[in-house]
Amino acid sequence: MLIKKLNKIIISSLICSAFYVPFKMNAQTYTNDAPKKTYTIGNMKNLFMEVDVNDAQAAIKVWVDELVKTYRYSNRYNLRSKIYNQIDEVNEEKGLDSLAILSLNTYDYLNDKIKIGLDPMLVPSVGGDIFGDYYILVRKDEHYKNLEDLKGTSIGILASTNHIASRFWLDVILAKLNIPDKTKFFKNLITANKESQLILNLFFGQVDACIVSTGTFDLMKELNPQIGEKLISIQTSPKYLWGVTCFTRLFNNQSDRDIFYRHALHMNEQISGKQLFSLIKIDRLVPFKNEYLNSFKDLLKEYNYLLKTKKIKYNEPN
Repeated sequence: MLIKKLNKIIISSLICSAFYVPFKMNAQTYTNDAPKKTYTIGNMKNLFMEVDVNDAQAAIKVWVDELVKTYRYSNRYNLRSKIYNQIDEVNEEKGLDSLAILSLNTYDYLNDKIKIGLDPMLVPSVGGDIFGDYYILVRKDEHYKNLEDLKGTSIGILASTNHIASRFWLDVILAKLNIPDKTKFFKNLITANKESQLILNLFFGQVDACIVSTGTFDLMKELNPQIGEKLISIQTSPKYLWGVTCFTRLFNNQSDRDIFYRHALHMNEQISGKQLFSLIKIDRLVPFKNEYLNSFKDLLKEYNYLLKTKKIKYNEPN
């Protein structure tokens, strides 16, 4: 139950893409003899590090089945969902012409939007906010006041590339303290895929600090008030867009795109939509705007400059 709650933002990207079913307004007039087109709803695996993928797929299927049944699209289209392990698999897949939707994290989007051919369309709103930030957490009884105090300690960081912004941010703020290599500043770097595990490791004294999203920390404090009593943040990152759900440019029928928007943007007003949004803990789906990427772009620009000028010597894996 905890894992499902903690993944409220990550699952939302998957659900966002699942709302899409290619169709036209007169879809119910198609006959069974009409040739069927297969469309793929794609998602990157690193979106689901804290999620039971089977549960997520089941939730998606309920919604898609209902939508297909309501508009009788099964006479015209076949739908499939696929999770890609690496972004290169999207480019290499022979059936790429079937890929209509792809949900991916912001870093992958910025790196691969041109190569894949992506048009961003929607982002999830959680608690009225489409952005997320990170805390550097420590235990209150250790009396650490700032990042410099953590020299020679152990720190837990997220291994998932879905949270690569947290690692870039850590390198940048260390570089500004004239510390080019975090592997030499900290005694140990402990990686984990789950934010909840990092917080619990800190809570039980297995690490001296950790970096996790503010939303996950706030949720865990609600579930266990002792976490809030024992742990404290000593630094907060800027806010970054978590991810984007995109049309691929191979799917270029504007009328179908317009119909998708009309349904997706009003899902929070429908009974079935409200039930689904309640399950995944999001408010609604919000149209993408280019300015939502600005803080992430600024982070990458600063990180790459510091890397080029050797003020950061430890290059993060992609």
